[in-house]
Amino acid sequence: RAFDTLLDLCSELKGQVVLYQAAIVKDVCQSTSGAELEALRNMVIEINGKHGTDDYKPVVLIEELMDFDEAAAYLNVADLVLISSLRDGLNVLPYEYSICRGEQVAPMVLSEFCGGVTSMSGSFRVNPRDTDAVAVALS
Repeated sequence: RAFDTLLDLCSELKGQVVLYQAAIVKDVCQSTSGAELEALRNMVIEINGKHGTDDYKPVVLIEELMDFDEAAAYLNVADLVLISSLRDGLNVLPYEYSICRGEQVAPMVLSEFCGGVTSMSGSFRVNPRDTDAVAVALS
Protein backbone atom coordinates (compact mmCIF):
# COMPACT_ATOMS: atom_id res chain seq x y z
CA ARG A 1 0.00 0.00 0.00
CA ALA A 2 2.86 2.41 0.73
CA PHE A 3 4.16 2.09 -2.83
CA ASP A 4 0.66 2.90 -4.12
CA THR A 5 0.63 5.96 -1.85
CA LEU A 6 4.09 6.96 -3.10
CA LEU A 7 2.88 6.89 -6.71
CA ASP A 8 -0.21 8.89 -5.72
CA LEU A 9 1.93 11.53 -4.00
CA CYS A 10 4.76 11.64 -6.53
CA SER A 11 3.17 11.02 -9.91
CA GLU A 12 6.41 12.10 -11.62
CA LEU A 13 7.88 8.77 -10.45
CA LYS A 14 5.45 6.78 -12.60
CA GLY A 15 7.39 5.09 -15.35
CA GLN A 16 10.66 5.59 -13.46
CA VAL A 17 10.39 3.34 -10.41
CA VAL A 18 9.58 -0.34 -10.06
CA LEU A 19 8.98 -2.32 -6.90
CA TYR A 20 10.27 -5.89 -7.09
CA GLN A 21 8.31 -7.68 -4.37
CA ALA A 22 9.55 -11.07 -3.26
CA ALA A 23 6.66 -13.15 -1.90
CA ILE A 24 8.71 -14.84 0.79
CA VAL A 25 7.93 -14.50 4.48
CA LYS A 26 9.38 -15.61 7.81
CA ASP A 27 12.42 -17.38 6.35
CA VAL A 28 13.69 -18.63 3.01
CA CYS A 29 12.18 -22.06 3.54
CA GLN A 30 8.59 -20.92 4.06
CA SER A 31 6.85 -19.15 1.22
CA THR A 32 3.79 -16.97 1.61
CA SER A 33 0.59 -18.84 2.51
CA GLY A 34 -2.14 -19.26 -0.11
CA ALA A 35 -4.42 -16.55 1.31
CA GLU A 36 -1.55 -14.09 1.79
CA LEU A 37 -0.25 -14.75 -1.70
CA GLU A 38 -3.69 -14.26 -3.23
CA ALA A 39 -4.12 -10.96 -1.37
CA LEU A 40 -0.66 -9.86 -2.53
CA ARG A 41 -1.42 -10.81 -6.14
CA ASN A 42 -4.67 -8.81 -5.99
CA MET A 43 -2.83 -5.79 -4.59
CA VAL A 44 -0.24 -6.00 -7.38
CA ILE A 45 -3.01 -6.16 -9.99
CA GLU A 46 -4.72 -3.16 -8.39
CA ILE A 47 -1.55 -1.03 -8.24
CA ASN A 48 -0.44 -1.99 -11.75
CA GLY A 49 -3.94 -1.24 -13.08
CA LYS A 50 -4.06 2.12 -11.35
CA HIS A 51 -0.53 3.36 -12.08
CA GLY A 52 0.75 1.19 -14.91
CA THR A 53 0.51 1.25 -18.69
CA ASP A 54 0.94 -1.36 -21.41
CA ASP A 55 4.69 -0.71 -21.28
CA TYR A 56 5.11 -0.07 -17.56
CA LYS A 57 4.22 -2.26 -14.61
CA PRO A 58 5.13 -0.52 -11.35
CA VAL A 59 5.11 -3.73 -9.30
CA VAL A 60 6.75 -7.02 -10.23
CA LEU A 61 5.83 -9.93 -7.99
CA ILE A 62 8.51 -12.60 -7.58
CA GLU A 63 6.92 -15.81 -6.33
CA GLU A 64 9.81 -18.24 -6.73
CA LEU A 65 12.61 -18.79 -4.27
CA MET A 66 15.82 -17.32 -5.63
CA ASP A 67 19.26 -18.76 -5.19
CA PHE A 68 21.82 -16.51 -3.53
CA ASP A 69 23.43 -15.36 -6.79
CA GLU A 70 20.09 -14.22 -8.24
CA ALA A 71 19.10 -12.46 -5.02
CA ALA A 72 22.51 -10.78 -4.86
CA ALA A 73 22.09 -9.56 -8.45
CA TYR A 74 18.79 -7.88 -7.52
CA LEU A 75 20.39 -6.32 -4.44
CA ASN A 76 23.37 -5.11 -6.45
CA VAL A 77 21.24 -3.11 -8.90
CA ALA A 78 18.57 -1.92 -6.46
CA ASP A 79 18.51 1.81 -5.81
CA LEU A 80 16.81 1.24 -2.46
CA VAL A 81 15.73 -1.66 -0.30
CA LEU A 82 12.52 -1.74 1.73
CA ILE A 83 12.10 -4.28 4.50
CA SER A 84 8.63 -3.96 5.97
CA SER A 85 8.45 -6.92 8.31
CA LEU A 86 5.96 -6.77 11.16
CA ARG A 87 7.77 -9.33 13.28
CA ASP A 88 11.31 -10.44 12.73
CA GLY A 89 14.25 -12.22 14.23
CA LEU A 90 17.67 -11.38 12.90
CA ASN A 91 17.04 -10.29 9.32
CA VAL A 92 20.29 -10.50 7.36
CA LEU A 93 18.91 -8.81 4.22
CA PRO A 94 20.10 -5.30 5.23
CA TYR A 95 23.61 -6.68 5.71
CA GLU A 96 23.49 -8.58 2.41
CA TYR A 97 22.31 -5.41 0.67
CA SER A 98 25.21 -3.43 2.13
CA ILE A 99 27.70 -6.09 1.06
CA CYS A 100 26.25 -6.36 -2.46
CA ARG A 101 26.34 -2.58 -2.88
CA GLY A 102 29.96 -2.37 -1.75
CA GLU A 103 31.20 1.22 -2.01
CA GLN A 104 27.93 2.39 -3.62
CA VAL A 105 25.90 3.95 -0.84
CA ALA A 106 22.19 3.30 -1.23
CA PRO A 107 19.31 3.99 1.14
CA MET A 108 17.48 1.42 3.21
CA VAL A 109 13.96 1.80 4.56
CA LEU A 110 13.66 -0.63 7.43
CA SER A 111 10.79 -1.65 9.64
CA GLU A 112 11.35 -0.69 13.23
CA PHE A 113 10.53 -4.35 13.94
CA CYS A 114 13.29 -5.65 11.65
CA GLY A 115 15.91 -7.64 13.51
CA GLY A 116 19.20 -5.80 13.54
CA VAL A 117 17.66 -2.42 12.63
CA THR A 118 19.53 -0.69 15.45
CA SER A 119 22.87 -1.62 13.91
CA MET A 120 21.99 -0.11 10.51
CA SER A 121 22.90 3.52 11.08
CA GLY A 122 21.73 5.85 8.36
CA SER A 123 18.71 3.76 7.46
CA PHE A 124 15.22 5.20 7.48
CA ARG A 125 13.26 3.50 10.25
CA VAL A 126 9.51 3.26 9.85
CA ASN A 127 6.49 1.60 11.35
CA PRO A 128 5.37 -0.61 8.43
CA ARG A 129 1.73 -0.19 9.48
CA ASP A 130 2.01 3.56 8.78
CA THR A 131 1.78 3.52 4.98
CA ASP A 132 2.07 7.31 4.72
CA ALA A 133 5.34 7.29 6.69
CA VAL A 134 6.70 4.46 4.55
CA ALA A 135 5.71 6.34 1.37
CA VAL A 136 7.48 9.48 2.61
CA ALA A 137 10.61 7.45 3.44
CA LEU A 138 10.54 5.92 -0.05
CA SER A 139 10.35 9.35 -1.67
